[in-house]
This record gives sequence, structure tokens and C-alpha cells, in this order.
Amino acid sequence: RSVSIRPAYPLRDYLERSDWPVTVAVLDVPLWLAKATYEAGTAVGTLMLAGTYLSIAAILASFIRIVVVPSESMEPALQPMDVVLVTRSILPPRNGDVVFFNPPKELDEAIANSKVGKAAAAENVQVVSTKGK
Repeated sequence: RSVSIRPAYPLRDYLERSDWPVTVAVLDVPLWLAKATYEAGTAVGTLMLAGTYLSIAAILASFIRIVVVPSESMEPALQPMDVVLVTRSILPPRNGDVVFFNPPKELDEAIANSKVGKAAAAENVQVVSTKGK
């Protein structure tokens, strides 16, 4: 048994033939797809690929983030406005590790009540937290 086929859309010039439709034996074609089936499969494949990329990005975002050093507190190792790639770890920090954290309110109060904080207040210098910057 054989069938006559032709493309549903124009082909590139080097693939175009002058003898459309072409007769092909049914057994010579490995898979027959309707146009709607082909387009649905393409859409599903595209959505799965996009979902894969989004999943990878979400997983990476939960373990890695990019941080800008906001103050001079890490000099000389890190300068203000340096960009650092921070990885989250379940292991305890070791000597030489740089640890980033959001300071609690109690730390701001402790700094304000310390010798440095009191000296800064005496000279009308405001000591503020870098949280959220």
C-alpha cells in the first residue's frame, strides 16, 4: 500500500521538490503524525524544557546567591561594593570562612551601647545597621 504526501508548509529552497505530491510506501515511513499531534508534541516538549530550566534555577537560587558587601566591616579581605557569590552550607564554619548573616536587633543595640557606639554618639555620628542593604 502507498500514499501520496506533500508538506503542509513551504520548505527551504534546497529541500523543495517540483514533483509534489510524492508517493511513498506506508511501510517505509516509521511514524505518521497528524499536524495537530506534531504541534501538541512540540508544545509539550517546549513546556517541559522550560520547566526543567526553571526548576534548575529555583534549586540553584536556594543554595547560591550573589551579595554586595555593603560596608567596610570586612576590610581588608573584602572591600565595600565587592560582589561575592555566597553558597549556603549545612556544615559549621571553619577558620578562614567568610560568614554572611542578617544581624539581629540585639546586635544593633549592643553596638550602640559599646565603646565605639558611645564614642560615635558623642561626636554626632550615627551608627546604623547594614541590614537590608
